[in-house]
Amino acid sequence: MHTGRYLLTISALLCAVELHAQRYAFDEGSIRLAISLNYANYGGELYQPNLTARIESDRITEFAIRPSVAYFLFERLALGVDLTYATVSQNDKNNLVTLFSRTTWSAGPSIAYFFGERQSPIFPFFSASYAYQSSSEQEFETSRNVRTTGTALRFSGGMAIMFGKQASLNVEAFYRIDQRKNQRTNRSASGNVFGLEVGASLFIF
Repeated sequence: MHTGRYLLTISALLCAVELHAQRYAFDEGSIRLAISLNYANYGGELYQPNLTARIESDRITEFAIRPSVAYFLFERLALGVDLTYATVSQNDKNNLVTLFSRTTWSAGPSIAYFFGERQSPIFPFFSASYAYQSSSEQEFETSRNVRTTGTALRFSGGMAIMFGKQASLNVEAFYRIDQRKNQRTNRSASGNVFGLEVGASLFIF
């Protein structure tokens, strides 16, 4: 009788251990902590400086850091929150004068879906996010600080390259639509951004 109970208990424990071992990074209940760096080059009405002097401006190069946390509600489907800090500056065509500089904070919800088999070393993914932005700009001609607020709608696709079971290197391309409003003039403008992003993730499960 006691031997049968011991065997049953041991079998139950082994089953529990096996079920736990079958969990993986993109499983339901997993948490994804990520940090990314991106590079973007863009232009458009929103990004053109308002100059009285005849100075031809160059396209803008942006560098940003984007930490994020996400929770997998279902296998491969995660909802999260993104925070972004970006610095931007634009020079004239000859790189002699800085026409303006901008610092931007943004935060908002995100959703991502990952594809691939459990044992696959690479997981393609698609993600989308919506963020509220707050920016501070320094203008070249007026030497005046300008504050803008707005939103950013972002779509991206890429791949997570696994290193072990709980870490990945992430490479993605993104497209972002920015809309901002100048708090001093109430003037609104929009623009779009194409960029590349590289980062790393840690999975807790």
